[in-house]
Amino acid sequence: MELAPATGSAVTASDAIARLFTSPAVESAWFDATFLASVPLAKVHSICSDVTATLGAYRAIAPNGKSYTLTFDRGTIQAEAVVDAGGIFTGLGFSRMQSRAAEERLTALLQRDIVPAAFFNDLFLAAVPLDAVTAIIGAMKAQSGAFRSIFASGDGTYDVAFAKGRYTARIYLGPDGKILGLIFQPR
Repeated sequence: MELAPATGSAVTASDAIARLFTSPAVESAWFDATFLASVPLAKVHSICSDVTATLGAYRAIAPNGKSYTLTFDRGTIQAEAVVDAGGIFTGLGFSRMQSRAAEERLTALLQRDIVPAAFFNDLFLAAVPLDAVTAIIGAMKAQSGAFRSIFASGDGTYDVAFAKGRYTARIYLGPDGKILGLIFQPR
């Protein structure tokens, strides 16, 4: 389904993002040459496919500050986009996935004393070795006490409560349920 602006109006960033998930294929005409030089069309297609494979069918988009919250059958993801007057992407990024699977994976990770390598995608572990992940989580628990609970925040992050402190967590899962991205920040 092609989104066309009403006569005399420009394609908004929201329209352009929705087009990515409602059209049968991602088209190179939707991106400027500089963007495609940095992020090839095949990569854009792969990212969009991974998002829908992980979160299910696209349902809606809504503004959320300077970004947009995209809602799918099984969760949400945040998107930031810059488009020109014709709705051509000059910038696009996805982050801060929320889903039941992401919350369950994060909870299981924080409830354990030993961090399982099977929770992580190989690309993640190539960038952040398992020993480093174990050390980071161990330091959080040493400083803040035992893990207590996790709550989804409205901004696409998770509020993680420990006995003596809180953290903000961002997590991104691949279609296989393995962690592709994980960030903790003290609150």
